[in-house]
Amino acid sequence: MLAPLIVHDERDRAGEQEVVLMLNDFSFAPPEEIFAGLKQGSNMPKMAGPAQSMAPMTRAAQAASAPDLNDVKYDAFLANDRTFGDPEVVKVEPGGHVLLRVINGSSMSNYHLQPGQLKGELIAMDGFQTEPMMAVASQ
Repeated sequence: MLAPLIVHDERDRAGEQEVVLMLNDFSFAPPEEIFAGLKQGSNMPKMAGPAQSMAPMTRAAQAASAPDLNDVKYDAFLANDRTFGDPEVVKVEPGGHVLLRVINGSSMSNYHLQPGQLKGELIAMDGFQTEPMMAVASQ
């Protein structure tokens, strides 16, 4: 079970629309099957071409090629329990202010957020205030 825990404080602004976006990676496979696949290397991306016929690997190369949790092939990446192909659409008043709370509930995935043509400002991370940082609008 996965759910956001939001603690409101004096930084909340009256009349500001709040939107919670919870991101997570998802697999239909049971954890035991995922772990077994990691041990066997079957979840890892396959190497192709001349790299397969190279001379014996150094210890560093062997360690880098060993399976880890980032090698899991997830069935889907979800935003509020919906796929990115069928997103939840939130209506916002033109010119209105929105407090967007983004929560990474993933097992091992990181995400990059782009506000598009909207102006965005990062004001807190992990519940702690930060120096405000403006997002750069994409062209």
